[in-house]
Amino acid sequence: QLYEIGRLFHGRENASKPKENVSVAGVLSGAMGDVTWNQKFAPLRFFDGKGVVEELLAQLRVEKVRFRPAEGEGYAFLQPGRGAEVLSGGTVLGWVGEIHPDAREAMDIDLPVVAFELNFEALLRGARNQEAYHEFSSFPSVEHDLAIVVDEGVT
Repeated sequence: QLYEIGRLFHGRENASKPKENVSVAGVLSGAMGDVTWNQKFAPLRFFDGKGVVEELLAQLRVEKVRFRPAEGEGYAFLQPGRGAEVLSGGTVLGWVGEIHPDAREAMDIDLPVVAFELNFEALLRGARNQEAYHEFSSFPSVEHDLAIVVDEGVT
């Protein structure tokens, strides 16, 4: 597993300067757990990467998170059906998915690779930096401990 925060530069048509943004990215590959005599090799897959992204967004308290299929020419590097755009409300935060086998072959990588990229500024805008305050109940629960002393002769 490899995670990084850094600047990305995207070329734009009819623009003298590239678009620059800060992104959070991650690459996951290898076994889901330890390989033992009774546990076979299970490679990391799309849903493992999606789980990492969901946990990151939950820790940042990003709300209204949803995923939609990553389709189109901009996602040709992802395996069809195993990629998703990450959204918060109507804002696209980034993508997560399995790298296409052709792309892996071009880089001489045998194992499945799951990757994600999230726009850092969009993450910060969507993150709640404080835990929501919850007022104590006006009617707190009450426990009574009742002890009765009775003469031994009473039946």
